[in-house]
Amino acid sequence: MKAARLTLAATPPDVREALDRHSFFASAGFAELWTTLKGRPVCWCLRHGDRIAAVMPGVEFGVGPMRRFQAMPDGCYASLIVLDDSLSPEQAAAALMEAVVGYGYARIAVADFHRRFEPCGHLEAISCETLLVDISAPDWQPPDAKLRSEIRKAQREGVRVVSFDRRHHLDSFLEVLSRTEQRHGREPRYPPAFYEALADRAAEDSRVVWLVVLHEDRVAASHINFLLPDMLLNWQICFDKRHAALKANQLLLYTAAEQARHHGARYLNLGATPPDASGVAAFKRKWGGEPYQYATLTARSMLGRLA
Repeated sequence: MKAARLTLAATPPDVREALDRHSFFASAGFAELWTTLKGRPVCWCLRHGDRIAAVMPGVEFGVGPMRRFQAMPDGCYASLIVLDDSLSPEQAAAALMEAVVGYGYARIAVADFHRRFEPCGHLEAISCETLLVDISAPDWQPPDAKLRSEIRKAQREGVRVVSFDRRHHLDSFLEVLSRTEQRHGREPRYPPAFYEALADRAAEDSRVVWLVVLHEDRVAASHINFLLPDMLLNWQICFDKRHAALKANQLLLYTAAEQARHHGARYLNLGATPPDASGVAAFKRKWGGEPYQYATLTARSMLGRLA
């Protein structure tokens, strides 16, 4: 078998369909979001004759000797799709990773949540951790009594969760996002065009679960979640502290978890927590859950280290 790098546009339609079926993170729609940050979706494939036997999608940034590869960007999880039953996932993962390492990227980052890949060449395994909450029980509730009380308070007082609508919510969402990032002393990570594209994707793909709470018809809090196989990933939270009394964050996360559970999700994935975010860590602990460890495989060429 030979490994080949294909642009997303050059990837055969049946393979693209398999990617879309596999998960949101493997889908063309997710990969194409990153074109708003000058990314280029690609697929690393194993060919068996004229057929593609396995594929790992990713996104490239930069050009020439400074080209970088991420699967997927910013810690979103890598996917390995095996299309040939005669090929084991271990064989496919090893061959594809060897090809990626040998391509000459300045930097590589592969978030291996599903523990498919092994380090090879100059790859280094960086330990990562998230919290997984089992929400599969029909009577599931978060274990923290105060948190449950806050959710009930929001429900009693008529705080309403609605799906994000780009036409009505984008401007006030961007304002809340800016305020949230200012509190953390940083600029927004993604430009408005990224969120516009994500909102369009949410309107077409139910695996994007973007929920907001409004106050006087403006966004008071926003949660962006991704529905992945067997779990809901809480990807981004932003909120206006002036409306903390609404308990919007509590109600938003509970509502998203309940919706995901009814769609068959077993876990609520609360995501990685920055080491300096003690308030975020405390909020997550209230939902219960168990730590889950995985690795991000990273590498830098000499040019990548100098950049």
